[in-house]
Amino acid sequence: MRKVWLLAVLACTLAGCSSNNDQAAQPTPQQNGQADKATADTGNAAADTGNAAAEEETNAGAKADEEEASESAMNREKLGKGAFAFADETGKRLITIGDTEAKKDHYDLAVGSNGAVLKVKFEKKQASDAEDTSRQSMYNFDHIAGHVYSVAEGEAQPDDTYLMTTSDVWLPGAALAIDAAGHGQPVDEKVVQAVEAKKQRGVLQGGKIADIGADSALYLIQFERQEDDMLASLVLARGNELLFCDFPATYEPSSTWRVDDGGEISVDQFELMFAANTDKGLVLSVNWLGAEGITSFFIGEEGESGLKRLDIGVARYTAPL
Repeated sequence: MRKVWLLAVLACTLAGCSSNNDQAAQPTPQQNGQADKATADTGNAAADTGNAAAEEETNAGAKADEEEASESAMNREKLGKGAFAFADETGKRLITIGDTEAKKDHYDLAVGSNGAVLKVKFEKKQASDAEDTSRQSMYNFDHIAGHVYSVAEGEAQPDDTYLMTTSDVWLPGAALAIDAAGHGQPVDEKVVQAVEAKKQRGVLQGGKIADIGADSALYLIQFERQEDDMLASLVLARGNELLFCDFPATYEPSSTWRVDDGGEISVDQFELMFAANTDKGLVLSVNWLGAEGITSFFIGEEGESGLKRLDIGVARYTAPL
């Protein structure tokens, strides 16, 4: 009997040990919480790493976009600080106009009609001499005061006007293509109608100066005379919009806009040097030929009319002797 009782006690003891081992194999609620927290921390760390990588990628993309944007827009102020010049009879040299003071940094580029770009190298500072006729033309090139540059790459058009600038200011990606093949063509009738509706004034005559980029064209338009009130405009047709740079004047039979113009203005007097996107909008550089000289100036996007003549330019006195 005693033997049977001892066996029963031993069986109960063994059964209790088995139960305790099973409990040990199961994690406690506290242990479960710690495991879940560890898993969550690992997930959060991975998420943070992913977010940081995404943020870094976004910042890199933004920086790339900013650099690309800076390459597609010139600085208008710096562009406007370039000097104007004209070429000699050979097209191998340029001399600056109204830029006789010595500069620390000399120009390395020259931009001419229809956006032609030349590489130039400073040659010398030239003083005027006794043979100077005061004409800023190729015939007086060797006698006028200014900075002389030799054309290092390309060929200048004799007596043409150029804007002297530097390669860090002139960004090729910001320059718009110019096609002057249609220069002088009549203004499209749809453009005439749109201009008349916009200005509430009849168009007397006009013509195309050049096509610009993919969807733009520059025109010169003279409006009908209203008593002594005269008006002409450079009109940029860009897509579906019209931008005007107005030239109002008072009628004078011989010289309304320019000396000896006979009271008329013509597309033949205008040529486009270049068109460029800048940090302040589109800029056009225009040459306006007259009986006594050539006026070169900038017009840019500004004001209610869309375009405004900027205080950047030069007048070349070329009157025949």
